[in-house]
This record gives sequence, structure tokens and C-alpha cells, in this order.
Amino acid sequence: MEAPERYRDRTVEYAGVVGVDLDIASANPVNFHEAITTPIGSTTVRAVIGDLDEWCSVQQVQAQIHAMQLSGGAATVRVVPGAHHSFDRHEPVHTIAEASVAPAAPTTMLRHDRAMLAAGSDRPDPDLVDGDIFRACITAGFYAATIGRAS
Repeated sequence: MEAPERYRDRTVEYAGVVGVDLDIASANPVNFHEAITTPIGSTTVRAVIGDLDEWCSVQQVQAQIHAMQLSGGAATVRVVPGAHHSFDRHEPVHTIAEASVAPAAPTTMLRHDRAMLAAGSDRPDPDLVDGDIFRACITAGFYAATIGRAS
């Protein structure tokens, strides 16, 4: 989960969504960050991901939803069988050859003060930054990821 304090420039204000005003910071599992708890206030979060997604990790999406639930948030995840990334009922399956993805990269945990705990480490390191984690994830990546739905 991206740390809202670090990414204020990415915050988008959604006015009038379901009758309320929300400030929503990016919650992107592809960044390989997970917070142990993730308060979402009164926002309802619904995650939908394909079980064949090569761009995002199903496990990381489930972990983010669980962190929101641990904070008392209304959050659920639905894993769609036979679906790749960026699917709908009519999107045919096709490969994007130049896509570079790493869904199997190790997950980095974030402590409440946003210090990162890298995979394989036993203590948070406040000096770690995103670039360090991204470089460590390169070996888990590959090219030519698939999008769409098989059925």
C-alpha cells in the first residue's frame, strides 16, 4: 500500500461518489507494499482481480483488503476465475509483448510510521525507499504479460 504521507501529489479528490466526498490515495499492490493495518474510514472498498492476473499479485490484493478489515474497514475482494489483468466479460485474451511485470516479487511490509520491512529482514529500516525495493524486485519480473478473460 502506498504511504499517503509520501504520495500526497497522487491523491485524487472524488466529489459526490455515492453521495459522499472522499480523498483517495493510490492503493496499488503492484508497488509491493503492504501495511499491517490500513484505515479507510467510512469508505467501502471492493477489490476485483482475476485469478490469472500476471500484472498484480492476488495474494497482495488479498493482504491489502485484510489490512483494511483489521482496521475496521468495510472491504472485500472477489477473485474472478479465468480472468487475466484488465478484463471485462467481452475482452479477449491477448498478450502485450512489451509489458514488464513482477507479480511474484516479494512483499514489503510498512510499519505504522511507514518504515519499510523488506522481505527476508527481521526489522524495519526507515532509510529504505521505493527505489531500493523496486531494484530488489527486478529478478522476479518478466516480459509479455496477458490481459483479458478466457471465458
